[in-house]
Amino acid sequence: DGNLISGDLNIAQAAGSTGTYTMGPAGTLSTDRNLNVGIVGVGTFTQNGGSVKVTQGLVVGGDTPTPGSSYTLNDGYVSSGWVHVGINGVGTFAQTGGTNTTSDLILGVNTGSEGEYSLSGSSSVLTVANNETIGGSGIGTFTQTGGSHTVNRMVLGGNSAGEGTYELSAGSTLKANFENVGYIGKGTFTQTGGTNTVANNLNVGYASSGNGIYN
Repeated sequence: DGNLISGDLNIAQAAGSTGTYTMGPAGTLSTDRNLNVGIVGVGTFTQNGGSVKVTQGLVVGGDTPTPGSSYTLNDGYVSSGWVHVGINGVGTFAQTGGTNTTSDLILGVNTGSEGEYSLSGSSSVLTVANNETIGGSGIGTFTQTGGSHTVNRMVLGGNSAGEGTYELSAGSTLKANFENVGYIGKGTFTQTGGTNTVANNLNVGYASSGNGIYN
């Protein structure tokens, strides 16, 4: 069984609205454009299996106010051109299993936004082919307590107003070609366990305004 959408899939489009989409344990969902979970309202997407393919962008928390919108990946596969969690509002992406593959990931895109990603579970896989920005111009938080995370270039605190935090604990694997902690804004990387492998450069405090802390 499959659901093919030629345009956008919008969940909770208007202010005050709520929308819930639950998928799995099987099936396919494909959109030729964007998947918006919480444009202005509060949206919830729960994936318990199956396959989700987003040709363009996956947005969680476009302009959603607190407590925000959420995408939960418990099992299955999701692929997209890019993922934005918290564009102007609040968004959370919780991955407890399955595989998430995208080209670019931003948590906390614009000033005043909040984006959070949690990666847990031994079988979870997150792959970001290009850039991952935690705290673009907003607040971004990434918590990894398990699973495997592979990224080309990671940035914490992408712009002057950006604040990015990464917490890596036991049972977790992180692999990157480049890591910038405190790129232009503020970045804090706290490692209490797990493995962080950087193939090229690890920069703690990059630009003149960059404030980087690695614990």
